[in-house]
Amino acid sequence: MKNNYLILFLFVFLLKATSGLCVTHTIISNIDVNSNFIFQPDSISANVGDTILFNLNPAHFPKEVDSATWAINDSVSLHGQFNFVLGSTGQFAVNGINTAKIYYYVCGVHFAMAMKGRIFVSNPTGINSITNTAPGLEIFPNPVSKAATIYSNLPAGKENQLRIFDLSGKCVYEKKNISPVQYLDLLKRN
Repeated sequence: MKNNYLILFLFVFLLKATSGLCVTHTIISNIDVNSNFIFQPDSISANVGDTILFNLNPAHFPKEVDSATWAINDSVSLHGQFNFVLGSTGQFAVNGINTAKIYYYVCGVHFAMAMKGRIFVSNPTGINSITNTAPGLEIFPNPVSKAATIYSNLPAGKENQLRIFDLSGKCVYEKKNISPVQYLDLLKRN
């Protein structure tokens, strides 16, 4: 029974790691009941890794600004995660937002008319991001049935740890100082 949980967890973990289970959120330009230009929706909740697609009329383009600039309807740009230019196709994508925070943006043309929005980005795990690390964990084969080989790009000589948890959160496998290529026999659990 424990092996079934282990196999299921490895499969879900690998699926999450490879696909990211990321979502694309779409923001459009619209006109409200008072004939003001608006972003719709003007606030989005997203997770780290999600994609934000601005599908706008070409007369509008989003610019990331800080919270103070956003509050006073100005357009001094941060040159942050996104800063698009007028005259583009009207479709902009912010791929794989990688930092949990609030992103404030305004229309680069209609900022004075309060055409603005926010993107609330959080970590789906509730754990803060580790920055400046290269992704480097592969599990083969996928799906796993009896054994798996884990490839990592961990530097030699660095302390590391592999832990596998079942669906209830119980640690069912733990090994310290794994090598860059680690064989894991799920039936024997070495």
